[in-house]
Formats: sequence, C-alpha cells, structure tokens
Amino acid sequence: MEELLKQIIGRLDRIDNRIDNVERTMATKEDLKHFKETTDAEFQNIKQTMATKEEQLEIKKSINVLEENLRSDVMVLLIRLDHNVKELKSNIKHLDEVQERQQDVLELLSIRSIQQESELKLLQKVYETSKGSHYRDK
Repeated sequence: MEELLKQIIGRLDRIDNRIDNVERTMATKEDLKHFKETTDAEFQNIKQTMATKEEQLEIKKSINVLEENLRSDVMVLLIRLDHNVKELKSNIKHLDEVQERQQDVLELLSIRSIQQESELKLLQKVYETSKGSHYRDK
C-alpha cells in the first residue's frame, strides 16, 4: 500500500513538473501583446521602407503565417495542459479513494483492538474468578 502511494506521489510529482514546464514554455498575454506590438511596429517600419505592393503583400503573408503558427502552438499547449489537468484530477481521485480505503481499514482495526481489549478483560475476570474459587475449594 505504501509503495502504491509512493508511486502515485512520484507520478504526481512528474505531472507537476510537466505542468511547470508547460507553464514556463507557454506564452503569456503580455508576451503575445508584446509580440503583436513588436510585429505591428516592424510591419509599419517595413511598410514605410518598402517600395512595391508585392513586397508588402509578401510581408503580410509572412506575418499571417507566423500568427497562425503561434495560434497552433498555443492550441497544442492548451490541449496538453487540458490533458495534464485531467490526468491530475484522475490521480487525485485515485488518491482520495485510497485514503478512504485506508480510513476504513483503520476504523476496522480500531474496532478489532477494542474488541480484543474487551475479550482480554473478560478473560482476566474469568481467570481471577476461577483462581479465587479454586482457593476457596481447597
């Protein structure tokens, strides 16, 4: 049982590390805003320096591809995060079930211990009673 708990805790630690890695590699809203602002500023600079409409069109296409790639990357990260959260919830549920079973076992052991103490006291009384009557008979 302890080994199972250790395995579960180890797995939770690995999941936690994976989530930390996802969080470290995920772009924040500020990163995206900064990227958009930077891209917008670069685009304006390029627009001012470019001479032909064809070149401007190519630049717009490149930016659109970059934005689409970024959206795709964010979606992949969100899917991974969702999967990790579901896995974590499942593991937590399993841990709760294990703890509940352990609690049941502890309650059962407690009841058995109380029963055995009661039986020992009864045996002790019977012994003392029989010991006393044995001496009276002699």
